[in-house]
Amino acid sequence: MTSTNRTTYYSIALLFVALVLTVPPAAALCQSLPNEAEQDPGAARTVTKISIIGGHDVDRRLVLARFGVQRGDPFDADTSERGIERVAKLAGVESTFLRILPDHDGGGVHLVIVISDAETRIMRPAISRYLTNDWSFGFRFEDSNFRGMDERVKSLLLLGGATVVKASWLKPIFTENLRFGVGLAAGYEQYDYPYPDYRRLLANDRIKRFQAAGRIRLNITEFAHLSVLPGVDIIEVADTISYDERVPASPSGTFTTVEVVLSADLRDRHFYPSGGFIVKGGRKDWGVLQSDTGMKNFLYWTEATGYLSLWRFIGVLHSRAVFTHGDVPLLLLNHLGGEGSIRGYDFGVFSGENSLLVTAETRFPLNFEDLDAPGNPLILTDFHIFMDSGSCWSGTEGFDRELLHSGFGCGVNVMPGDRSLISIEYAWRLETGGMWHVNAGFYF
Repeated sequence: MTSTNRTTYYSIALLFVALVLTVPPAAALCQSLPNEAEQDPGAARTVTKISIIGGHDVDRRLVLARFGVQRGDPFDADTSERGIERVAKLAGVESTFLRILPDHDGGGVHLVIVISDAETRIMRPAISRYLTNDWSFGFRFEDSNFRGMDERVKSLLLLGGATVVKASWLKPIFTENLRFGVGLAAGYEQYDYPYPDYRRLLANDRIKRFQAAGRIRLNITEFAHLSVLPGVDIIEVADTISYDERVPASPSGTFTTVEVVLSADLRDRHFYPSGGFIVKGGRKDWGVLQSDTGMKNFLYWTEATGYLSLWRFIGVLHSRAVFTHGDVPLLLLNHLGGEGSIRGYDFGVFSGENSLLVTAETRFPLNFEDLDAPGNPLILTDFHIFMDSGSCWSGTEGFDRELLHSGFGCGVNVMPGDRSLISIEYAWRLETGGMWHVNAGFYF
């Protein structure tokens, strides 16, 4: 063998050795390439693992119950998407998304729910002209994710024009059964009868009232609910509240109550909505299972509000109606006029056993476009125009168009904080001059 041949032979041998040392074995080469499940995790078709990242303020059992997909279920992208949409509606969830990964250990699909926590507790001063049209001051506390279980807790304390103490708790869903929920509510009110219809005829107009009720709720769908509320209404009025026969009866005592409420809520947000609607209605009875009682009445009520966003305008149509049956006592009379009803008229100037109110309003946000957009000013404002029409009448009279009263006007809403609103408005009666209205709170 010549030197040239030997050199060629050694070169080929060294090249072969180099190839053997640098190329991985067949098994290692297969692991380095993505398999079919990695290219399409859903191809494994079975959910073998579910994880939750974030969402420390939300109970894990509740998240999984709302998600609705369990380990061992066949993987379906549409079902998983609908489940993550339900998780996103929990009060304690600011935002959420779903990651779909291969589960190498289980050989199936690994679903990862990623959650960003929402701020659900609000404690702020409260200012209201509730009940009496006189200013009352206090504080309000709310938590829409109490105990991390999507439970709603509310409390209100007002002193001044009226003494008001209210508290409520609602567990809208059971972790194991999304069809049912329970709740409790109680409230105490103490005030002087504020309405002009009979106020001058009362010898003593002080009223004390305590109401409490339990709630059993059936979740018909995600947005429609049927509630039954058995409760009690304890009323204390002075024996000498009136010496005038024109004043309706004002019984004191303890009266059992039952209310049935059907509601549907498809608003895009609870505070200052820009789209969707909410509809509620029901019947409430007093003196249930009480044979000898001074208050044997029932009423039907309904309330509906729709919202439509068009360019930067928000259109609002609101209505409510109450129809009362029986010998209606003083405290169950309906009143309209003033803030929250027919603006342009004095507070509660119209009264009757039944009432109907319709309001149309157009809002134009001045310094914001989206209420939840980051970078909004600390104080948000809008300009709005409105028209209110309503009527009160008694059952023996029947509805008459001559009893219909209307007012229209314009104003600004000032929102200095989350879920806080102050309205400054000027309204005209259609047949006379106008008047100013200033209020704090949010009616619809």
